Amino acid sequence: MQILLQDLRFAFRTLLKNSLVSGVSIVTLALGIGATTAIFSVVNAVLLRPLPFRDPDRLVMLWATTPKKDRDTVVPADFFDWRQQTQAFQDLAGFGYMSANLTGGDHPEKATGASVTANFFTTLGVRPALGRVFTPADGTGADKPVVLSYGLWQRALGADPGIVGRTIKINDQAVPVLGVMPAGFLFPERAELWMRAPRDVPELPGDVGGDPATLRGLSYMRAFGRLEPAVAPARAQAELAAVARRQAQLYPKTNADRGVAVVPLYQQLVGDVRAALLVLLGGVFVVLAIACANVANLMVARASAREREIALRTALGAHRSHLVRQLLTESVLMALLGGALGLFLAFWGVKLLVALDPGNVPRLDEVGIDGTILAFSLAVSLLVGIVLGLLPIVHAARLELTNSLKEGGVRAGHGAERLRARALLVVVQVGLALVLSISAALLVKSFLRLQRVKAGFNAAGLMSFQITLPEIRYGEPRQQAAFFTQALAGVRAIPGVESSAGVLTPPLSGDDVNLQFSIEGQPPPKSDEEQRDGYQAVSTDYFKTMGIPLLKGRVFTAADMNDSARSVILSEAMARRYWPHADPLGKRITYNKATSPTAKWRTVVGVVGDVRHFGLDQAARAEVYVPYPQIAWPMMYLVVRSAGDPLNLVPQIRAQIARVDPNVPIASVNTFDQLLARSFSRQRFTSFLLGVFAAISLLLAAVGLYAVMAYSVGQRVHEIGIRIVLGAQRGDVVGQVVRQGMWLAAAGVAAGLLGAFAFTRVLRSLLFEVAPTDSLAFVGIPLVLLLVALLANSLPALRAARIDPVVAMRYE
Repeated sequence: MQILLQDLRFAFRTLLKNSLVSGVSIVTLALGIGATTAIFSVVNAVLLRPLPFRDPDRLVMLWATTPKKDRDTVVPADFFDWRQQTQAFQDLAGFGYMSANLTGGDHPEKATGASVTANFFTTLGVRPALGRVFTPADGTGADKPVVLSYGLWQRALGADPGIVGRTIKINDQAVPVLGVMPAGFLFPERAELWMRAPRDVPELPGDVGGDPATLRGLSYMRAFGRLEPAVAPARAQAELAAVARRQAQLYPKTNADRGVAVVPLYQQLVGDVRAALLVLLGGVFVVLAIACANVANLMVARASAREREIALRTALGAHRSHLVRQLLTESVLMALLGGALGLFLAFWGVKLLVALDPGNVPRLDEVGIDGTILAFSLAVSLLVGIVLGLLPIVHAARLELTNSLKEGGVRAGHGAERLRARALLVVVQVGLALVLSISAALLVKSFLRLQRVKAGFNAAGLMSFQITLPEIRYGEPRQQAAFFTQALAGVRAIPGVESSAGVLTPPLSGDDVNLQFSIEGQPPPKSDEEQRDGYQAVSTDYFKTMGIPLLKGRVFTAADMNDSARSVILSEAMARRYWPHADPLGKRITYNKATSPTAKWRTVVGVVGDVRHFGLDQAARAEVYVPYPQIAWPMMYLVVRSAGDPLNLVPQIRAQIARVDPNVPIASVNTFDQLLARSFSRQRFTSFLLGVFAAISLLLAAVGLYAVMAYSVGQRVHEIGIRIVLGAQRGDVVGQVVRQGMWLAAAGVAAGLLGAFAFTRVLRSLLFEVAPTDSLAFVGIPLVLLLVALLANSLPALRAARIDPVVAMRYE
């Protein structure tokens, strides 16, 4: 321990003696380690930290697969077959989303809920913070209990510790509170309360009639399961595939094209954010590597300056192992100081990353500096210190005492060798910076392409909000239609509202309705999935309010609102898909069985422009629009267009809805500018951070190149002086220095291009309408980097041209 303390004291004195070099090295390492730690904290929380469930690796999501979707919702009847005909699962559970209006407080509040099977929580293996969870004995009728999320319990119920056993009003019904889940438990996504599903099948999305357990064409629930111990997902997939084949034979009309996909729950929750985070982690490790290369260059320079010192100590009897230990102590100490400063920067970096939250990164609220992150930062600092310490150790091991102790021996001995080592580090720096810069350029170009995509509507001054009516008071379609008709009339009367309309699921809302239909004069669909496209119920003025252009025919009028009119409007994608070489106007479709004499045929009266319903990076879907009063629905969105900021109208809108019914809340209030920004927020998040890393890497590479060329000029002062005396022009000197530096830059660019061709393949899933080998990035970025290199070389070259031959001749 005493020897270690002596080495530490000596290392501190050495760092203080070379305070400028030490300070630059520590700050450079702090930037690299801090950025790496901040990004790793996000990766750790999102990708590495186990899910808050018992044995989470045994949990899997189960999805139906169709020719149109690789992950579709599940038919309840199929779910019951899976339960009965498989042995790979310890348990299977299901859920469906539901809307819940909380009333009885100062003002009504809407919460997203889930209708779940009795074994929902036990299958997940999670315990409540208060009370208990469901059992099969819990009621499913009007008195069915509710389990609350921790956040809803705090926000809406004041964190009442005696809430268990009390009743609250949900959808105008008094229901007992069974329990409160722990903080941080949110499954499924967005759920804030859970209610027991009737007959162990989630609530139906509307009145379809019949027992959902026997309806083979009704796909709406979600399922997950817990595998038996030592059972792999592949075995579960094989068992479910066998069940799907039997179902296809027994029910060819509904199950002919339906399969099953088993997806680990972890993979389901992290989604496609995994690729983006791993790219960011790779990018920040590149920055750290470039920072280390820069510090390594400084270490080589310090080793050169200390050669006589080390040689003298060796000559006086210092053992080489002692010198190695001291040199290693110095580099590790410097790296630990950089790591400590980097950890401080990481603390603020994590706050910045959370503030930049794109809104669709799961578990980002769990990001923080904890024991794992501290251990990671320490490990990185130690590793960096050891790697950097190897350079002076190797240099010390190869010293020739006689040559090093001579005046001028430093230059005569290993000057050229050290210059080659530093040049190699610069080539590595330039190559890594090029890989990172090309990757960032591809992502930025992809993001800019995405921003230029036309959404299909005019988002300026446009806002939407959701209203869900309680079934107990609005169970009849006429009651629902009457409410929304009155609500729309009230909203349109608000000063500042230019127009308003109702729609079942507006673009970018995250909601979706698809219904199967038949076309008159065309063969009936072979299965329930063949002709199943977007379904929209809209009020008059919807297309005007949204700014969706009319391409052909007409829009809805008041005459279309009664059931006898039976008119529909198609999106352009819908018309192009089913009538590619004919005029769709006057054609008829039905959502009933086409061969039934009571089928209600609807006539196409117009075609409107396509809308990017799911996001700007998703193709426009085929949609059918029907007049809302003909198909009443208890849940609707109202869209409002105003001349100014529509959010300023929210208090008046809320008051207007309260005049119609004070117990009906409005929810999901968003401007369409916000929804559009949210739709590409992940791309903006990734491209911004990788762009910052690329800029830092270019700066560090330029600094490294400058340092090497400045060192080279310093080593060649005597030679350059002689050349000038012998008649060399100063322009020739400048040219020679610049050429030397540009050869290093060119070598780095060549290596970087090879690395970029390999690395950018990983970015394919993150790019939108941009090829991983985009010519602009692979040509433009190297040119930019060479220009930066030219500027970095110019300063040492100009310094070489200003060398005084007289002074240079006395240099040694």
